Amino acid sequence: MKSNNLQLNHRDYIIYKFFNSLFLGTSIGSVFIIYSPLEPAIYSIGGIVLALGLMGVALFYEKILNIGYFYIISLFVEVVILTVLISFLIFSYSYEIALCVYIGYQVTFIFGSYLGRVETLLLKKKRILKAVDISKQAGYMIGLLLSSLIYLFIGMQHSDIDEKKLNFSADQKQLIEKNKSNLLIGFEMDLNAHYWKKANNELEFLQLKFSNLQNQDSNDIFFKVTPNHTHQDSLKLITGKELVSFIRDTMMVKKIELSENQIDAIKSIFKFNHHDSVNILKDKKLYFDKVELREEQKIAIKSITSKNQVYYLHYVLVFIEILVIVFIIKSFVYSKNE
Repeated sequence: MKSNNLQLNHRDYIIYKFFNSLFLGTSIGSVFIIYSPLEPAIYSIGGIVLALGLMGVALFYEKILNIGYFYIISLFVEVVILTVLISFLIFSYSYEIALCVYIGYQVTFIFGSYLGRVETLLLKKKRILKAVDISKQAGYMIGLLLSSLIYLFIGMQHSDIDEKKLNFSADQKQLIEKNKSNLLIGFEMDLNAHYWKKANNELEFLQLKFSNLQNQDSNDIFFKVTPNHTHQDSLKLITGKELVSFIRDTMMVKKIELSENQIDAIKSIFKFNHHDSVNILKDKKLYFDKVELREEQKIAIKSITSKNQVYYLHYVLVFIEILVIVFIIKSFVYSKNE
């Protein structure tokens, strides 16, 4: 390639830097999830190799500080990144792929200083440099916003529910199925707060009301449901309007009038405790403990969700990186074509 015949198209170059920064902003944070299997020593060794690489590239500045090599190296860096992205999508999470991704990005970082210096030498004009820097920051900020929005649509998946390390109970799985949000990819699952937070408030009020009116311990209130012998859902024994009537009749004996919210609160607990006697107001732990996540489950869910987010985010990153390569090719044109 004859570098003296090669010209830089400023408009396409500004667009290229926008998509390049868009990629950086979108991908920020994802590498920390991918790198999680790596030992701390890897980063020390990688830092040493990076420093040596930067020094090695600097030794050749006299030869490569021109538009020809700038084009070749820029394209090489983007192709390496695209290869890393596709490799991650193919092989997913493992120690080996984490190491390959780390090495791939370190290779691109080796040319970071070089690319910045040549860019300044080629653009020269303050007006162009200003436009490029503004384009970079705009792309970076939009990328950060884009990644945040993408994360909102990615959570747990059906296949994740049966992960061995989660060890969900039947009631927890039922709760997940009832409350998943069917979004673009996977579904969100938030069990960190009590599922019956609203129900809890309603029932606490009901407990107080009962104690004040009846002047006795609210622990006496309970609904008893006996499972049938076929182990079918005992809730089917009392459903719909019959259940509401049953709740109202039981409370009328205690001379307690229920609001609609309180009835709904009792029904929600009833549905998750139907295999045994349902002590609705006796002890909050009787129904909370059936679905409340253990701390190790919360940690495992957070890890699985983060990995899902990063994995599916890489499909978006591949698309952005293709745009980066397209515009970097368009940015460098031969003078005879202008």
